[in-house]
Amino acid sequence: MTRIRIKGRFEASQSVYTKARLLVAKGSAMSDGQAHSVSSPAIAGGETSRVRGLPTDHDIALMELGLIAKMVCSGLYVSGRALDDILAQSIRPELSNGQPVHIDLSEHGQVTSRAGDLARTARHVGDQGCILLPVGASAPLFRARTTRAGVSEASEMPSRSEPRFQAAIEAAFSQDPDTMTAAVIVHHRGVRVAENYGSGAHADMPLESWSMGKSLVALLLAAAVQDGLLELDEPILLREWQVEPDDPRRAITFEHALRMSSGLDFSASWAEDYEPDRHGYPDHGFIYSGAIDTRALVASRPLRHEAGTFGAYKNCDTLLIMAGIADRLAARGIDPLRWPYERLLDPIGVTSLLLETDPYGHFLPTGFVFGTARDWAKLAQLFMDRGHFAGRQWVDAVVIAKCLEPSHSWTGKYWMADAPAGYTDSLYGGQIWLNRHAPEDRWPAPPDTAFFLGTGGQYAFLIPSLDLVIVRMGHIRGTLDTGAGRGHVPALLEAVCQVAEAAE
Repeated sequence: MTRIRIKGRFEASQSVYTKARLLVAKGSAMSDGQAHSVSSPAIAGGETSRVRGLPTDHDIALMELGLIAKMVCSGLYVSGRALDDILAQSIRPELSNGQPVHIDLSEHGQVTSRAGDLARTARHVGDQGCILLPVGASAPLFRARTTRAGVSEASEMPSRSEPRFQAAIEAAFSQDPDTMTAAVIVHHRGVRVAENYGSGAHADMPLESWSMGKSLVALLLAAAVQDGLLELDEPILLREWQVEPDDPRRAITFEHALRMSSGLDFSASWAEDYEPDRHGYPDHGFIYSGAIDTRALVASRPLRHEAGTFGAYKNCDTLLIMAGIADRLAARGIDPLRWPYERLLDPIGVTSLLLETDPYGHFLPTGFVFGTARDWAKLAQLFMDRGHFAGRQWVDAVVIAKCLEPSHSWTGKYWMADAPAGYTDSLYGGQIWLNRHAPEDRWPAPPDTAFFLGTGGQYAFLIPSLDLVIVRMGHIRGTLDTGAGRGHVPALLEAVCQVAEAAE
């Protein structure tokens, strides 16, 4: 057993979380096609009803212990990193209170984090990656299976070292090693021209990407449209919403969710409509730490705004897209857990990406996706090339074009990690960020720049006017401790753009 102490932020946690809602979601039809009636245990025990009220220290500690167990498990068994590196680089000070945290690795493929008499466990389950288990559960509550063949027909990305680009990214690495930059890759004119690694990472290491996975979902939605599974303006109409014919959520379309304007009352602490006394523990983060049926959570949320009238950055809309696609795949007898790999990732040679699930077998691409920087660069290149790769149109080009248009339903009051003050224009498109805000605050890149973004300094910039892709991935503690997003990363972006402009 490894014993560690994590310095915490207990007082901050209480002020952020205020009142907690500990949801217990009824098990729904699983992705293996079998109906289950099992209920997820509540985070604080075995209750089977919704609990409201101020969170106890016990509740908050269990949430935070869960994140520690999950990130250590994925770091060890998905990324193949050393335990000391994971603890120093990727574990936020989630558990406060000054308590020591014990990391129990006594069972292979399993990580249990303990503090006093509290414990949370995450388990590695092969192609599903690592899964945080509900309290009291000893295994995931779905049938895990092999999801990918591991064979790719795609050719290797063209690559040649360009000294000017290499010098630009190496300068960025040397500016501040405390930012914990793990990887930087540059594509220019469809060729990989520079790459560098640090903080223990290497070219074959899948790294945490957090919300960069939202942009992957945009590509998967474009693939579903290309295959005729659905239309972009088609109502999502989850099976849970088909019971009542006058359910107002039946008006939510895939395009609404693509632009994060479904209108669901899904709480996120930075959203304009967030009310701490009513919402309690934000749903946006609860999907990661609660070990719940996340589909059931999203499907249970009522409308707060008419669909398409209010935009805000919330995880529910990304999960809505995946749930809607899963329903259509299941209706055709296609396994939703295999489809992203078989339809898109493996054929184009993106073989490192792993989409993890909740304990019920529903993907969590809003945060639990791991992949190499090279593969994220390939996906950004596919996005920039409007879904065209190796002489074939892999995903619908019209959907990708719409993703790169501003989401006009956004209010102008929204959140972005490390955002400069004074945004005056919409900067969100369709599951991707756009460089369209006030010129004086804009990222140092052309206005047509768009980017995948994940907390902890994960970026994949695509710049059509310069035929340029830049991927920067880092470990979350470096970004939190140094504010890399508004210093180191813009400097990297500016330096590489200058080289590309000079090459025109």
